[in-house]
Amino acid sequence: MVLGVVQLYLPKGTYLNGLVGKIWGILIAVVFISSFFIYEMRILRSYSLIDLLSIWTIISLALGVYFARTNKIQWHKWTMISMNFLTLILTGLFTLIPGSLMHEIFFGYIEFLTH
Repeated sequence: MVLGVVQLYLPKGTYLNGLVGKIWGILIAVVFISSFFIYEMRILRSYSLIDLLSIWTIISLALGVYFARTNKIQWHKWTMISMNFLTLILTGLFTLIPGSLMHEIFFGYIEFLTH
């Protein structure tokens, strides 16, 4: 998450921008590929909303790389910014779905503090 925010503020087109972007892309791919192994939150038979988000993120990441390599900078910029924000927001919301471990930790802790 931190790298994504740093990446948004780095000067574009520099070596550092490319390096941080590659590291961020690899980390995002690892996180979202690993999300396919979360089995507790299945909604549609063997699939969950997290699976749909993961597929969308991996496709967006591939498109973002394609746009950068083909010098379609505006498309690259839009794809990466939207992917960064949407994945962070949606992933955060998915972690708080009732019945999930993070929901129990977060809301259980709040309940503990209020009593």
